[in-house]
Amino acid sequence: MPATKTNGIPAYKRIQEKIRAGIDAGELRTGNVVPSERELARIHDVSLMTARHALASLEREGLVERRRGVGTFVAAPKIHFNKLMSYTEQMSSRGLTPISKFCSQK
Repeated sequence: MPATKTNGIPAYKRIQEKIRAGIDAGELRTGNVVPSERELARIHDVSLMTARHALASLEREGLVERRRGVGTFVAAPKIHFNKLMSYTEQMSSRGLTPISKFCSQK
């Protein structure tokens, strides 16, 4: 099965975008199983090597984690500390609502 292109997009990138879209839409959550290489190859009508390449790239990006003999799972979001951010910016970037509470001691 050749890795065909659709609209100039390589097959492995189409697979990656499908998985990313599932994560972004909440269909795939942290810890959920991602289809196996064989299943992805069958679903997208591509070679096993193309499916493997798609998952390997997603693993390098930190979106999925592969466990030998078990499967591929959606990875927990990584916290990047390469940029100084305020508390509000950090919470907002994670999709959380920042709040502050004033506590007094009497």
